[in-house]
Amino acid sequence: MLRALGYMFYIAIVVKAIATEPSCDVCSKYDYEEKLLERVIRNELVLKDTLDKITYTHAKVELTLARIKDDQAKLYEIINVLEATKQNVSEAVQSIMSQTVKDVEVTKQTLRVNVDDFIDSRTRNITATVAEMFSSIQTLVVQTSKALDILRGIKLVYI
Repeated sequence: MLRALGYMFYIAIVVKAIATEPSCDVCSKYDYEEKLLERVIRNELVLKDTLDKITYTHAKVELTLARIKDDQAKLYEIINVLEATKQNVSEAVQSIMSQTVKDVEVTKQTLRVNVDDFIDSRTRNITATVAEMFSSIQTLVVQTSKALDILRGIKLVYI
């Protein structure tokens, strides 16, 4: 496209050169055309350099764009892996939490049964001990009453 633009510019300059005569009487027509041709050639070289720079820049942009697309694909892949890992971790945590709640409930029930059994056995032990103490106290009271009666009887004899 730039080359076509250069040729059009060249044709416009040549048409202008042919249409006008040089203003200098000393300068010949060939001298003016030579200068005009040199200028056209310089412009063409500048346009060619510009085209080369644009082509080089375009290639770099294309390469960078390809790298960006590759990086984007890698990032999407990493995001998908992270999402899957997140889902797996979430499921694992949910499973662990559920199992932990069940274990706590079982432990709580076991403790409740153990505490109830402990209280029942200690209550029976205390009841048996109190009954034994009551029996011992009654026996002691009877023995003490007998001893007291004996002592009263002895006392009456001495009086």
